Amino acid sequence: MMPSAHEPQAALTLNDMLSVCEAAIAGHGLVQLPTDIATPPLRAGRLAPVLSGLASTPAQVMLHYPARPLTPARVRVVVDFLYEQLHDHPDLTFDPRGIRSGALEAGAVRAA
Repeated sequence: MMPSAHEPQAALTLNDMLSVCEAAIAGHGLVQLPTDIATPPLRAGRLAPVLSGLASTPAQVMLHYPARPLTPARVRVVVDFLYEQLHDHPDLTFDPRGIRSGALEAGAVRAA
């Protein structure tokens, strides 16, 4: 059976993902958040995953810069720094689909 469409009446409209996260923590409804924003409150038990089986495809972080035989040192420093900070960062690689019935590795998650 195909699910029916539902257009919710918005009581709160935000254009900043951190504010959206805080609104969800405060109990203002369901939200879809980027992994890097959702992971810390999920781990802390301030948010609980809902419909995690319908999670969107993970985004990739990419850095584009001109290819040159001799990359300027300042560009290389930035590239190396960003790679070191972001590669395998636990808040960027966390997959909420692995959470079973609202329980995180550190303990139970309370409902938001």
